[in-house]
Amino acid sequence: MGSLIAEKDWSATSLGPIADWSPSLRTAMAICLESRFPMVVHWGPDYIYLYNDAVIPLLGQRHPHVLGLPYREAWPDIWETIHPILARVVSGGSATWTENWQLTVERYGYPEACFATISFSPIRDTAAGGTVVGILATFLETTPGVLAARRLACLREIGAAMSGRRGRRAVCRAAATVLDHFRDDLPFGAILIQEPQKRRPLRAMATWGLEDAHDALGMLGVFDPSPPHDLAAALASGRARVVERLPESLLGGLCASPSPRGMVIWPFVSHRSKPPVGLLIAGVGRCLGTDLERGDFVELVANQISTAVVRAGLDDAQWIATAEARRSARHDGLTGLPNREVLLDRLRRAMCGIGQDGDRVCLLFMDLDGFKAVNDTLGHQAGDDVLCEVALTLTQTVSRGDTVARIAGDEFAILRPVVAGMAPVRALADSLVRAVNLTKSGYGQVISVTASIGVALSGEALSDSGRLMMAADTAMYEAKRSGGGRYAIFDELSPELRS
Repeated sequence: MGSLIAEKDWSATSLGPIADWSPSLRTAMAICLESRFPMVVHWGPDYIYLYNDAVIPLLGQRHPHVLGLPYREAWPDIWETIHPILARVVSGGSATWTENWQLTVERYGYPEACFATISFSPIRDTAAGGTVVGILATFLETTPGVLAARRLACLREIGAAMSGRRGRRAVCRAAATVLDHFRDDLPFGAILIQEPQKRRPLRAMATWGLEDAHDALGMLGVFDPSPPHDLAAALASGRARVVERLPESLLGGLCASPSPRGMVIWPFVSHRSKPPVGLLIAGVGRCLGTDLERGDFVELVANQISTAVVRAGLDDAQWIATAEARRSARHDGLTGLPNREVLLDRLRRAMCGIGQDGDRVCLLFMDLDGFKAVNDTLGHQAGDDVLCEVALTLTQTVSRGDTVARIAGDEFAILRPVVAGMAPVRALADSLVRAVNLTKSGYGQVISVTASIGVALSGEALSDSGRLMMAADTAMYEAKRSGGGRYAIFDELSPELRS
């Protein structure tokens, strides 16, 4: 820089020839050029831009044409922000500094965001009574630290957001919501999960930075029955792929600004999942270099999401298995109806919920007439078919809010939690008797299956669930002894039967 400054024709600038430079400017430049730290001298009212060799990497393609230019011409993109700081140092005469100032430079052939902490110190002219005539700016590039801190915060927030989420979609959406706040690193992206059993093996679970996610992903072929080459190759190999140039059709679907120049396709690889469970598509911004640390960052993001997706899949499978086991324990395996345990639980709750306005709980016990003949004559499969048919008939006959349960064998129960008066009870019993009237034939025989129903209603004498069930059972056996295909109400039985 010393040779470059010496060879430059300064007569066309406001500084004039070097021979006319003031001792203060010469001294400031001597300090600047001898230093191995990045230093810039801003001189005069226009803040003429002078710098040493250590500043060149921060300038990129701005070097060397910014040498000797007014600051506003050297850095027009940040002039409006930096000018008040420079003016304050000149007018107040006191040093100041800015931390992690963001600059956009082109030093590798593309715009790159870099950060620097800058100290601004006044340069005084002792011959003019200590007047501030320039500023000495010392730079410390902090880009690696800023990016590392930002990316660490992103990873930490992704982990926190996904923690406790149930289901793969919820996990992916939580991660995408966080990534949407870190577009400086990853301006757009999508999280795709592989579902080979579906018509479309790749399913977009979540996106960020896409103006129209469906259209943009469609341009990549994600919604085709088979994924495009780059995605398929990443899935097959389990290795990341880089797409250097995005198709122009895709760029129209992005709202990221400035638009990204490429993307990374990273497979979700886990020791528990082979092949990969999905892909992370992450945009590569124009203002970020393809540094190794960012590659590590994308890999860490993908690994975090992959681990959470695999865990969510296992949790989902376990939750489904647990729910199915719980349901199986409370439902009849043949008919799918609630079993005796569920009936008792709902009956007890119904008994506790009865108020003082005359409402009563109605319980009906049903036993099938002629069912044994079906099993003996037509076989157990025919018997199972009858039970399933009866179960369906009962559920279609009762009202919403009623419980139909299979108690055991060919015994069923119907619980109506609230009834007011006998008319609806008789109507329900009548409809059930009429509905359960089946005819089965085989081996030259015709077998009729009907229902014997016992009805019991809660009251002073039947104030707990155990007594109500015994009363319904007693009434049911009375209906069967009377010929079957009918119902009997416990309240209407003779006193000796009710005792």
